[in-house]
Amino acid sequence: MFVRALAGEIRDAVARRPVDRLGRPTGPLVPVRLNAFSDLAFERFLAPAFFSIAGARYYDYTKRTDRVPPANYHLTSSATERTADSGLGELADMYGSNVAVVFDTRRGHALPTTYAGCRVVDGDLSDSRWTDDRGVIVGLRAKGKAIGDRSGFVRSVA
Repeated sequence: MFVRALAGEIRDAVARRPVDRLGRPTGPLVPVRLNAFSDLAFERFLAPAFFSIAGARYYDYTKRTDRVPPANYHLTSSATERTADSGLGELADMYGSNVAVVFDTRRGHALPTTYAGCRVVDGDLSDSRWTDDRGVIVGLRAKGKAIGDRSGFVRSVA
């Protein structure tokens, strides 16, 4: 029931896009993030039919390395405490996109411009990861329980 309800919500959101006088959509694609608090492979076992809904742009962050997303599903790899800095470039290219890295940079302060040999973009400005250049690090500032983390998940730039 959840999958059917979510598909209906996506279709409704797509139907609300502005149209021109001929009825063609003129607004941007509707962004849909399926995994806000999980890392489920929707494309594989939960709802592959989601990706046939025209007018939606699917995106997610993932720590998994075994995913094969459809063409309209943008995945951003996520660094973990087990990801060595030397492996960030390879992880950034995993899905032909980028890699998210959490830094100990405080809110209101600039993220590093480069890290581990990769250019850093500020991921706190927008969640539109599909607009990022390929092979970049998406820098995120530590928030909530991640502030003060010493496991290696949060990278120090001091």
